[in-house]
Amino acid sequence: MANKTQAKNAVDNAAAAAKNEIDLALPVGVNIVDGNISFNPTRITIAMDAGGNQATAESWRDSIKAYLDSVPRTYTAKSFMGRRENDAEPVHFIIINSALATYRINNF
Repeated sequence: MANKTQAKNAVDNAAAAAKNEIDLALPVGVNIVDGNISFNPTRITIAMDAGGNQATAESWRDSIKAYLDSVPRTYTAKSFMGRRENDAEPVHFIIINSALATYRINNF
């Protein structure tokens, strides 16, 4: 089990990684609506709202993918656009998973 100093260092490192990821991976003007930071190992989850605009969502997706390609970091990107049988409204979101972060783009 980690002692207090080790735990604080792990939290500090996770927060620094999250700030770096937000600075480098996300385009200017992105609307972050939720997030989560886990540590040991560091994992970041960032939820964004595209404001009902598919072009915005796709632009953000392309920016994040370009960043991940440049790092280079392995990732998967999936778009979910459709309706399940019991959904009143169509379900639209994009998920990008990498070793460090999960990006979810909603509302387009």
